[in-house]
Amino acid sequence: MRMAQHLWQHIDQFFTFRSVPGLDATNWRAELALRFGVILRKFWGGNRTWAGAEAQAVLMSVWRTCRQRSVVALDSVSERLRDRVISAALPP
Repeated sequence: MRMAQHLWQHIDQFFTFRSVPGLDATNWRAELALRFGVILRKFWGGNRTWAGAEAQAVLMSVWRTCRQRSVVALDSVSERLRDRVISAALPP
């Protein structure tokens, strides 16, 4: 009964892809975007610490975002790091 109520409350959200142009009906693209990170994690045997897992998650997110925007990830990360170092070195 609770499941039926939940479904009924969200019925308008099930077919959003029909009314929003460009919205996919499946999450195939999102799963494809995650695939490379999953393969890397399995190849290297996972992360040894939570900090390592978090660092990998952030780096994979940056890498994928740069790829989708046709930006060179290394250049983008280097530029951001340089900006932080310069702003940290300047007096307030």
